[in-house]
Amino acid sequence: MSDGTEQELQTITADDVGALPPPPSDEVEPLTIGAVSVPVELDDGTLEELRGMLQGAIWRLFERLQGDIAREVRVMLGEEAYDQRIFTDEERTRRVAAMQRCAALQTSDVERHQSWMEMHLEQGWVYGEQFSPTAKTHPNLLSWDELPASTRSKARIFDICARYAAVVSGMIAGG
Repeated sequence: MSDGTEQELQTITADDVGALPPPPSDEVEPLTIGAVSVPVELDDGTLEELRGMLQGAIWRLFERLQGDIAREVRVMLGEEAYDQRIFTDEERTRRVAAMQRCAALQTSDVERHQSWMEMHLEQGWVYGEQFSPTAKTHPNLLSWDELPASTRSKARIFDICARYAAVVSGMIAGG
């Protein structure tokens, strides 16, 4: 069910492509969008910039996915779901950086959590019973063993989303 804030995706059809000018030469590699190929010519700098933009978009998308899943898990467990308005662009950037850091570690849950904690402590975050980006308090700034089982599960969901984001982002980087 839509709450009216979602944007509808537009589909590019073959009719849309027919309005494009012909390619400048037969050697141009096509850009494929779905089942439609559009001839375009990109220099290496533009291609790398486009890859970087796509990788950033992938990480932001997976950050949102993880947040939505965690919110639903909180509701399922009878916990209070965070008001999504607290997640500013700066907060989402912090979360993406944390996901990237966790995804880079092929270690145990304990070690990934320790790395996540170190990142937050370096940025001035402290333990607090309530999560607050403004006050920089976080209830997960405890050792792994001190976290409730439900919080450890949410941390694993965070790690799973981070690993998948890294895989998809790597596909883009590989060209």
